[in-house]
Amino acid sequence: ASSQSSETSSSSRQVEDSKLDGTYKGKDEVDDITLVISGNEGTWTETDFDGEQSTETVRLDTQTGRIYIDGEAHYYTLEGKTLTIEEDDIERDDIGTTILTKED
Repeated sequence: ASSQSSETSSSSRQVEDSKLDGTYKGKDEVDDITLVISGNEGTWTETDFDGEQSTETVRLDTQTGRIYIDGEAHYYTLEGKTLTIEEDDIERDDIGTTILTKED
């Protein structure tokens, strides 16, 4: 019975993964952010006011609701086209939350 339930949960995760697929844009306190998700991975690109870009690798764990940006864990929630990313430990610094909107 346990193998059957793990198959069910992995197939439901795949549905959730594809729901997240797309390009999201927004800002944090300093930079313009572009997040591109495909399946359970993607890229996080920060563009500063000078136009300089830095890109980090992203991995999603839909089972725990976490997104790993350059290996650092954050929590995410998706409501409609709005993806909210919160630091795993907000007390570490004041930045905390980034809100991105899915592009059509």
